[in-house]
Amino acid sequence: MSSKLKGSRLEAEVDKCRSECNWKRLGDLLLSIRSKNSGMEHYGDLLQAEYIIESFVDRSMELEKAAKLLSTTLESSISEKTTVHLEANLLLAKLHYYCAEFEQAVQCIEKSRLEYGDTPFESLRDLRLVAEAYAIKGLAFLGKTFVQSTVKSRMRALFCFEKSAELAISYVQELEKSINSQTRVFMDFLPHFFPGIIVIGFWYFFSLNFLGLFCSTTSKFAA
Repeated sequence: MSSKLKGSRLEAEVDKCRSECNWKRLGDLLLSIRSKNSGMEHYGDLLQAEYIIESFVDRSMELEKAAKLLSTTLESSISEKTTVHLEANLLLAKLHYYCAEFEQAVQCIEKSRLEYGDTPFESLRDLRLVAEAYAIKGLAFLGKTFVQSTVKSRMRALFCFEKSAELAISYVQELEKSINSQTRVFMDFLPHFFPGIIVIGFWYFFSLNFLGLFCSTTSKFAA
């Protein structure tokens, strides 16, 4: 039905969705909005951005539910298993980072005993989760330093990014071994390989630029 709407009818429906905060319906209308001669095609980017942002806000209750589930997991006997304790804390850290709760994100990562290195990786998923956690921790340090920028925090962030890149490389290498051991063809490997390379390249590029920024900043302080 929404595909038939255009012109003033479409505009009225969009206005209704926005006024009633009916973001699901607005999402259904996006194809019609972007279609040629809809009369609203120039508003496509704006309305899609609004839909993404407001839908995320709508899912805040789901995030709260996830936080409670993870807290329950950590309080249960199953958390005595080191990998469960690690995974639950790292997922909770990711959730806090999504909510811009940088202090809590760092605290959860530290509670996971991640940096003690005494928890074996039982799966590639664990390795990827840890690589991601170091990246989150680095970004959290930067988030915390927007107001009070310190050299120490920047150095800690850089260390986290470097560690994340190292683990991402290990993840890709282990993934390659796993795929080769299962005698999969090369084309099956590409969808898994390229995202890892992109992650590694991003963090390598970010680390170099961050290091350059840090050096230039410290040289100014020294001057």
